[in-house]
Amino acid sequence: MFRCFHPQEGLPSQGAPSAHFLEVRHVSRRQRLLRGATFFPASQSDDWIIRQAIALLEQRVFKKGPSLERPAAVKDYLRLKLAAEPNEIFAIVFLNSMHEVLAYEPMFKGTVHSTTVHARPIVQRALELNAAAVIFSHQHPSGCTEPSSADRAMTQTLKTALALIDVRVLDHLIVGQGTPYSFAESGLL
Repeated sequence: MFRCFHPQEGLPSQGAPSAHFLEVRHVSRRQRLLRGATFFPASQSDDWIIRQAIALLEQRVFKKGPSLERPAAVKDYLRLKLAAEPNEIFAIVFLNSMHEVLAYEPMFKGTVHSTTVHARPIVQRALELNAAAVIFSHQHPSGCTEPSSADRAMTQTLKTALALIDVRVLDHLIVGQGTPYSFAESGLL
Protein backbone atom coordinates (compact mmCIF):
# COMPACT_ATOMS: atom_id res chain seq x y z
CA MET A 1 0.00 0.00 0.00
CA PHE A 2 1.30 3.46 -0.94
CA ARG A 3 0.95 6.47 1.29
CA CYS A 4 0.41 9.79 -0.42
CA PHE A 5 1.59 13.19 0.71
CA HIS A 6 1.61 16.72 -0.56
CA PRO A 7 5.12 18.20 -0.79
CA GLN A 8 4.14 21.50 0.86
CA GLU A 9 2.33 19.84 3.76
CA GLY A 10 5.03 17.34 4.58
CA LEU A 11 4.62 13.68 5.45
CA PRO A 12 1.23 12.64 6.72
CA SER A 13 0.93 11.54 10.32
CA GLN A 14 -0.23 8.07 11.20
CA GLY A 15 -3.88 9.01 11.45
CA ALA A 16 -3.98 11.54 8.61
CA PRO A 17 -6.41 10.95 5.79
CA SER A 18 -4.90 9.81 2.50
CA ALA A 19 -6.60 12.53 0.45
CA HIS A 20 -3.30 14.27 -0.22
CA PHE A 21 -1.54 13.91 -3.57
CA LEU A 22 1.86 12.46 -4.30
CA GLU A 23 4.12 14.61 -6.45
CA VAL A 24 5.77 12.31 -8.93
CA ARG A 25 9.10 13.49 -10.19
CA HIS A 26 10.42 11.68 -13.22
CA VAL A 27 12.91 12.14 -15.95
CA SER A 28 11.34 11.99 -19.36
CA ARG A 29 12.51 9.40 -21.86
CA ARG A 30 13.74 12.20 -24.10
CA GLN A 31 15.87 13.66 -21.30
CA ARG A 32 17.40 10.23 -20.60
CA LEU A 33 18.20 9.74 -24.29
CA LEU A 34 19.71 13.19 -24.64
CA ARG A 35 22.10 12.78 -21.67
CA GLY A 36 24.55 10.69 -23.71
CA ALA A 37 23.85 12.25 -27.10
CA THR A 38 26.47 14.02 -29.15
CA PHE A 39 25.28 17.11 -30.95
CA PHE A 40 26.65 18.58 -34.14
CA PRO A 41 26.33 22.19 -35.13
CA ALA A 42 22.94 22.79 -36.69
CA SER A 43 24.22 23.10 -40.24
CA GLN A 44 26.10 19.76 -40.19
CA SER A 45 23.19 17.77 -38.78
CA ASP A 46 20.70 19.52 -41.08
CA ASP A 47 22.87 18.75 -44.11
CA TRP A 48 23.12 15.10 -43.08
CA ILE A 49 19.34 14.83 -42.67
CA ILE A 50 18.77 16.49 -46.04
CA ARG A 51 21.23 14.12 -47.77
CA GLN A 52 19.49 11.11 -46.19
CA ALA A 53 16.07 12.39 -47.26
CA ILE A 54 17.26 12.93 -50.84
CA ALA A 55 18.73 9.42 -50.97
CA LEU A 56 15.47 7.94 -49.69
CA LEU A 57 13.40 9.89 -52.21
CA GLU A 58 15.68 8.84 -55.06
CA GLN A 59 15.24 5.18 -54.08
CA ARG A 60 11.46 5.57 -54.10
CA VAL A 61 11.19 7.67 -57.25
CA PHE A 62 13.77 5.85 -59.35
CA LYS A 63 13.07 2.31 -58.19
CA LYS A 64 13.58 -0.11 -61.01
CA GLY A 65 11.31 -3.00 -61.68
CA PRO A 66 11.95 -5.88 -64.04
CA SER A 67 12.47 -4.89 -67.64
CA LEU A 68 10.07 -6.46 -70.14
CA GLU A 69 12.01 -6.13 -73.37
CA ARG A 70 11.03 -9.31 -75.20
CA PRO A 71 7.43 -9.95 -76.26
CA ALA A 72 7.77 -13.60 -75.20
CA ALA A 73 8.68 -12.53 -71.63
CA VAL A 74 5.59 -10.32 -71.48
CA LYS A 75 3.35 -13.11 -72.75
CA ASP A 76 4.76 -15.63 -70.25
CA TYR A 77 4.39 -13.17 -67.37
CA LEU A 78 0.77 -12.37 -68.20
CA ARG A 79 -0.15 -16.01 -68.80
CA LEU A 80 1.06 -16.80 -65.29
CA LYS A 81 -0.94 -13.93 -63.85
CA LEU A 82 -4.23 -14.44 -65.70
CA ALA A 83 -4.62 -17.99 -67.05
CA ALA A 84 -6.17 -19.51 -63.92
CA GLU A 85 -8.75 -16.77 -63.34
CA PRO A 86 -12.36 -18.02 -63.63
CA ASN A 87 -13.74 -14.61 -64.72
CA GLU A 88 -12.43 -11.99 -67.11
CA ILE A 89 -9.93 -9.59 -65.60
CA PHE A 90 -8.59 -6.56 -67.43
CA ALA A 91 -5.08 -5.88 -66.18
CA ILE A 92 -2.43 -3.36 -67.10
CA VAL A 93 1.34 -3.39 -66.91
CA PHE A 94 2.51 0.19 -66.37
CA LEU A 95 6.03 0.91 -67.67
CA ASN A 96 8.50 3.77 -67.46
CA SER A 97 10.30 5.19 -70.50
CA MET A 98 12.95 2.42 -70.27
CA HIS A 99 10.15 -0.22 -70.34
CA GLU A 100 10.82 -1.19 -66.74
CA VAL A 101 7.75 -2.34 -64.84
CA LEU A 102 6.29 0.27 -62.51
CA ALA A 103 3.26 -1.84 -61.61
CA TYR A 104 1.05 -4.72 -62.68
CA GLU A 105 -2.53 -3.98 -61.72
CA PRO A 106 -5.76 -5.86 -62.34
CA MET A 107 -7.99 -2.84 -62.98
CA PHE A 108 -11.41 -4.36 -63.79
CA LYS A 109 -13.12 -7.65 -62.97
CA GLY A 110 -15.98 -9.05 -64.97
CA THR A 111 -17.96 -12.20 -65.56
CA VAL A 112 -17.21 -15.38 -67.50
CA HIS A 113 -17.74 -13.64 -70.85
CA SER A 114 -17.18 -9.88 -70.43
CA THR A 115 -15.62 -7.03 -68.48
CA THR A 116 -16.60 -3.39 -68.43
CA VAL A 117 -13.54 -1.16 -68.84
CA HIS A 118 -13.46 2.60 -68.26
CA ALA A 119 -10.75 4.93 -69.58
CA ARG A 120 -10.82 7.46 -66.73
CA PRO A 121 -9.35 5.25 -63.94
CA ILE A 122 -6.70 3.99 -66.36
CA VAL A 123 -5.64 7.52 -67.26
CA GLN A 124 -5.64 8.52 -63.59
CA ARG A 125 -3.47 5.56 -62.60
CA ALA A 126 -1.04 6.16 -65.46
CA LEU A 127 -0.62 9.74 -64.27
CA GLU A 128 -0.19 8.66 -60.62
CA LEU A 129 2.56 6.22 -61.59
CA ASN A 130 4.11 8.64 -64.10
CA ALA A 131 3.94 5.85 -66.69
CA ALA A 132 5.31 6.35 -70.18
CA ALA A 133 3.81 3.19 -71.66
CA VAL A 134 1.29 0.46 -70.90
CA ILE A 135 0.50 -3.08 -71.92
CA PHE A 136 -3.15 -4.10 -71.68
CA SER A 137 -4.16 -7.67 -71.03
CA HIS A 138 -7.22 -9.69 -70.28
CA GLN A 139 -8.09 -13.33 -70.43
CA HIS A 140 -10.93 -15.19 -72.02
CA PRO A 141 -12.04 -17.94 -69.61
CA SER A 142 -13.45 -19.78 -72.64
CA GLY A 143 -9.87 -20.31 -73.84
CA CYS A 144 -10.41 -18.61 -77.21
CA THR A 145 -7.82 -15.89 -77.75
CA GLU A 146 -9.40 -14.22 -80.81
CA PRO A 147 -10.37 -10.61 -80.02
CA SER A 148 -14.01 -9.65 -80.24
CA SER A 149 -15.16 -6.46 -81.97
CA ALA A 150 -15.71 -5.01 -78.49
CA ASP A 151 -12.06 -5.83 -77.59
CA ARG A 152 -10.86 -4.01 -80.72
CA ALA A 153 -13.06 -0.94 -80.14
CA MET A 154 -12.10 -0.73 -76.47
CA THR A 155 -8.38 -0.93 -77.29
CA GLN A 156 -8.66 1.94 -79.78
CA THR A 157 -10.66 4.06 -77.29
CA LEU A 158 -8.07 3.51 -74.55
CA LYS A 159 -5.20 4.15 -76.95
CA THR A 160 -6.75 7.48 -77.95
CA ALA A 161 -7.36 8.51 -74.32
CA LEU A 162 -3.82 7.66 -73.24
CA ALA A 163 -2.29 9.39 -76.26
CA LEU A 164 -3.68 12.66 -74.88
CA ILE A 165 -1.31 12.34 -71.91
CA ASP A 166 1.62 10.95 -73.94
CA VAL A 167 1.33 7.36 -72.72
CA ARG A 168 2.00 4.77 -75.43
CA VAL A 169 0.04 1.54 -75.70
CA LEU A 170 2.66 -1.07 -76.56
CA ASP A 171 0.35 -4.07 -76.81
CA HIS A 172 -2.92 -5.66 -75.78
CA LEU A 173 -2.65 -9.36 -75.05
CA ILE A 174 -5.54 -11.77 -74.77
CA VAL A 175 -4.69 -14.77 -72.62
CA GLY A 176 -6.46 -18.06 -73.18
CA GLN A 177 -5.55 -21.56 -74.25
CA GLY A 178 -2.19 -21.65 -76.04
CA THR A 179 -0.18 -18.62 -77.07
CA PRO A 180 -1.71 -15.26 -76.07
CA TYR A 181 -3.06 -13.11 -78.91
CA SER A 182 -1.04 -9.92 -79.46
CA PHE A 183 -2.66 -6.84 -80.96
CA ALA A 184 0.79 -5.45 -81.79
CA GLU A 185 1.95 -8.58 -83.62
CA SER A 186 -1.34 -8.70 -85.51
CA GLY A 187 -1.00 -5.10 -86.68
CA LEU A 188 -4.04 -3.85 -84.72
CA LEU A 189 -2.13 -1.13 -82.88
